[in-house]
Amino acid sequence: MTIWPDHIDFMDQGCIDFSTFKEISLSCMSTEAKLAELRAKTDVELARYITNELNHGVRFAVQSNYQSRCRAEKAYADIARLLPVIHGLDEAERRRLEAKLKRLRAMLDRLPALTRAAM
Repeated sequence: MTIWPDHIDFMDQGCIDFSTFKEISLSCMSTEAKLAELRAKTDVELARYITNELNHGVRFAVQSNYQSRCRAEKAYADIARLLPVIHGLDEAERRRLEAKLKRLRAMLDRLPALTRAAM
């Protein structure tokens, strides 16, 4: 994407100062590098969050009350939504988290339906 500096007036100047574009290009590259670094940090934090939520979800799933079941279902839904957007995971870690998520789903599916009245 080309960014035109505001100070270039094509009517007043007979040529374009390409050094300005070099500065803009370097600025964009450093911005892209910063964004990539931020994305990597975000991916690490998301992976930690997902791991913690999976552990909480499993703990809630083994409890036999309505509130814990709801919390385990919410953990599952949150993780299922977030896991696909982590781009920085290596394949082994992704498979590990996906397998644990499937185990959580299986645990939830085996639980009897609980209602608020059953609390």
